[in-house]
Amino acid sequence: MDKWLLLLFLCVVGINLTNSAKIQHKSSAQSRFFNIFNIVKFNNELCETDDDDEEKHGVCYSNWECDDKGGSESGSCASGFGKCCVISYWDDGSTVDEPVSYFQNEDFSSDTKPEGGNGVFTVSITKEDICQVRVDFDTFDLAKPTANGECNEQSITIDDSPAFCGDNEEQNWYVHIDRVPYSFDITMNVESDDVNYAYTHNLRITQVDCASSEETMTNIKAPRGCTQYFNETSGTIKSLNYDGANMYPQNLDYSICVANSDDACGVKYKATPDTVTSIGAAKMSATTGCTADGAPAPGSAGCGETCLAEEYKPATGAAVKYGDWLTIGEGQVADFSGANSESYKAYYCGNGLGVDSGSGIKDYSGGPFVLHFHSDGNNAVTSNAVAGTTPNTNNLGFSIDYSIKTGQCN
Repeated sequence: MDKWLLLLFLCVVGINLTNSAKIQHKSSAQSRFFNIFNIVKFNNELCETDDDDEEKHGVCYSNWECDDKGGSESGSCASGFGKCCVISYWDDGSTVDEPVSYFQNEDFSSDTKPEGGNGVFTVSITKEDICQVRVDFDTFDLAKPTANGECNEQSITIDDSPAFCGDNEEQNWYVHIDRVPYSFDITMNVESDDVNYAYTHNLRITQVDCASSEETMTNIKAPRGCTQYFNETSGTIKSLNYDGANMYPQNLDYSICVANSDDACGVKYKATPDTVTSIGAAKMSATTGCTADGAPAPGSAGCGETCLAEEYKPATGAAVKYGDWLTIGEGQVADFSGANSESYKAYYCGNGLGVDSGSGIKDYSGGPFVLHFHSDGNNAVTSNAVAGTTPNTNNLGFSIDYSIKTGQCN
């Protein structure tokens, strides 16, 4: 009897030891299983989406994080462990604190029928290394400004910026951050339901991490003080709300910067072919000019200090001083020959860019390449226009093609 009890005892112990080993093996396998996912961690950084036209960048999140944020997946990131998550908003009162997000019209990518009122999108900055926010106008088509440059029907403002309206696609705007936490509003205003213009907009808002070595961040980090920053080797720079038919806004003061590179020796600027350039042109006197031979070109291209406060005396009344100009700090009229000191002009105005025709303006200083645009408060369509000019050609703005020069500039 004792023999059978001993055998039964040994069998029970064996079964328990086997189960214990199985449980231990299972626990070890589970541990290894979970450890694989515990060590796959990735930063929530910018990523490129599959949609190059409408939303160029997203944020790298896991599937459930993207769903939790109400985003949409567009491609993968983090070697396939993450999803490129596009986070977009249109509803009034939205607040976002993401490396990149989008503020769109309600029916984007279709247009939206006007409905009077304001829509406020708040950008919140909470991360210590964020030094600036770049807003790209990937899509922007609102009702046009009035003839004298006012955005009376539909407009968007960014923090304390001027009002943007009309066509501003491919423009950009920077908000510099000097303290964290910080927040600012992007406001969409539609004056009334009666405005007969269906609008569309898609603003890409990127928080620039100044401590990051990630390529996208270093490429878009603008020099301090730049309100706009163009970081391609060539492109087109336009005044705000430019359409070649209506004026630019009054009382502007903003800086436009063009990215330098290690092998850049300079940059050239020239008016875009088949466009109208008009910076205070119709307010210039008949003695203002800027040409290669130094002779004045009445009512056309102006440069130098005459652009700062050009005095024109109308037929009746007191003399009036104006001051609309574009500065190119190391600008040189390209058609002047040699090192003629008269070719170096800091201020440009009129119907051309330094000259009516020719090679435009060059800045071979080696950078930084900075332009500054200023407009005064005299934008009235018919106010004190030079005799013989068409009133609605006053202050239409500019469209400038730029090209970075490398190697030896001459």
